[in-house]
Amino acid sequence: MLEPPLAALPNPNRSLKHSDSLAHAHEEICGGIARTASTIFFGSQAMWFGRRNVGQQESPMMRVWLNTTEMSEDCLYLNIWTNAINASGHPPVESTPDSTFAWSKRSLKPPNFQQLNGRPVMVWIHGGNLVSGSASLEMYNGAILASEMDVIVVSIQYRLGPLGFLCLGTPGIPGNQGLLDQVEALQWIRRNIAYFGGNSEQITLFGQGAGALSASLHLLSPISSPLFQQAILQSGSPLAWWSAESLQSAINKARIFAGLSGCHGNREEIETCLRSAEAGSLILNQWKMHLLRDLPSTTRFHRIARLYNRRYNPEILNTAGLFFNITFKPVVTEPFLPRWPYQIIGSNSDSHRHRILLGVNKDESTLELVHGLRKFFLRDGSTPKLPVEFDSGVAFMDPLDILAFHIIDEDFLHPLLLQATAFEYQIPTRAFHKKRWTSVEVQHSLAEVAGDYNVKCPLIEFADAYSQGPNSQVFLYSFEHSSSGWTWPNWTGVMQGYEAEYVFGAPWNLKFESEFYKFNDEERQLSETIMQYWANFAATGSPSLHPSEFHTRAKRFHWNNYETQGIAFKGDLETDALREYLVLQLPKPRLARNLKRHECLFWREKLPMLRQRLVRNARCQQNPPKEAEPKATEKTPLKPPVNSWNLPLLMPTTSTTLLSNSIISIILPTCILLSSTY
Repeated sequence: MLEPPLAALPNPNRSLKHSDSLAHAHEEICGGIARTASTIFFGSQAMWFGRRNVGQQESPMMRVWLNTTEMSEDCLYLNIWTNAINASGHPPVESTPDSTFAWSKRSLKPPNFQQLNGRPVMVWIHGGNLVSGSASLEMYNGAILASEMDVIVVSIQYRLGPLGFLCLGTPGIPGNQGLLDQVEALQWIRRNIAYFGGNSEQITLFGQGAGALSASLHLLSPISSPLFQQAILQSGSPLAWWSAESLQSAINKARIFAGLSGCHGNREEIETCLRSAEAGSLILNQWKMHLLRDLPSTTRFHRIARLYNRRYNPEILNTAGLFFNITFKPVVTEPFLPRWPYQIIGSNSDSHRHRILLGVNKDESTLELVHGLRKFFLRDGSTPKLPVEFDSGVAFMDPLDILAFHIIDEDFLHPLLLQATAFEYQIPTRAFHKKRWTSVEVQHSLAEVAGDYNVKCPLIEFADAYSQGPNSQVFLYSFEHSSSGWTWPNWTGVMQGYEAEYVFGAPWNLKFESEFYKFNDEERQLSETIMQYWANFAATGSPSLHPSEFHTRAKRFHWNNYETQGIAFKGDLETDALREYLVLQLPKPRLARNLKRHECLFWREKLPMLRQRLVRNARCQQNPPKEAEPKATEKTPLKPPVNSWNLPLLMPTTSTTLLSNSIISIILPTCILLSSTY
């Protein structure tokens, strides 16, 4: 059992700064962006690392959740936490005034460590939708995890937003700059972690949200997958629709962004212009891009307008916009990501060589929903309240309309597809002749749709696919505990990111409790259990196996390997003996099976099948199809890249289509016109 106060332990933190080696202006670089034109964007340049006073904490890039640190453009650092005495038995190396540039050039022979050549290394990649976030938050303080679980904890910063993910397809702005920052950090860690008592052949990536997405892409990347052995993915998957975009889509987006920055011409001229821009103006234009994504020029807006122009005036239509999206995404391009993630998973057995532990939180999309639809939830301040507009007594919009306006992307903006989703998740709607509902019903059902579609089902599909690899080891969890000290209403549930507090030992961190909220004794025990699972996995490849128990099964609760018969969700939904996962909860964890199996079957097979039928039905009204229906394969992704399906939009008529218990049964006729209004 841990003994407080852990905040009084010797500070094991070393903060190391890294930046572009060509910049030579490291004190002015934030996220890889310097204020000099020659260093504003670089893709895969070698980085150097220097040491920084451990008493001075690095600054985050921009506003982030639970942030109390000072903002700065000087923020490319990595932090290392280890015990005060490293594994070689020597105290930490003292800083010297001239060591800033010399650190990465030292050629000292690494000490001969005992016990597997050093401690396991856990490298943290923070989240923040690739536009915000920081490794310096108190919630991510690795001192407790490192000292109590006897591991080395490293957290890294990387370029964000347009600075890290803008793509012109040129050598200077190739795309994926932020991911390449992470690659450089991993390479440095492998070369130097032995000096801190770590084992360079026992590295585990772990991250949350966009950090988990980053870690999952490193699993698939030919240039970074050899740099580590294991990964822990907390609420992030490479199979999510928002995980990546094509090179051409990214270049088109970059041209729009450049226009906002006053940069025009060919790609080389745009690159030169952007290099002369101030970092602050680029960040401002990033948020303008965020607002532009749903303007009348977009495909999604056109579909919304065609569906609802008879019901709502233009002023209401202009409020439509996805509550969640990432403006600048990872790009499918050489060298980091040469193919789409689902293609790599489906064809490359080498991508299955890592051991992975991954999972989700019970209410994944509540936090994004609250902030993305702040006009509903945060109208009276920073504490969310259930919108009165969601109640049937005062509702201006039907819940099905809210689903279309703010949650479903353009590929599913069709009356029947929207109704199928509403039927699956029991969204109250007049389309099913329901006249009364409460705001709690609406919020819960919409949050379930968003959480499953954006996070849970892509992650579960990735677990299914990865478990098919040779000698695969996959462990799946669902975190389902809401902290007792959290001040938001109970209906917000267990939101994304809240498991990180327990992973880093926040219930044992007196500083965290003094600045944010407190925990009870049961929550401290849960935190210790989770830290032990994570550290065991980093040390042995199994969350249930402690390093001292290599030859015996742990006597404690055993977390079984996640196994499947196939990623096509074949078999009985209720009796499949595989797909075991661990529910992390109080009073104690428990094993369960088939996490979100029914809902993920809907997103992966039923809804795409219905969509294919709609395409066929629309075409056969003029020319009946002669070819057979294409069959789904196990390599089919959860959802193809956006705008790849080209579904003709069928306009509503005066009839109403109700869905039966089997939503597929209504699409069996070869040529019918499906329509709906309410």
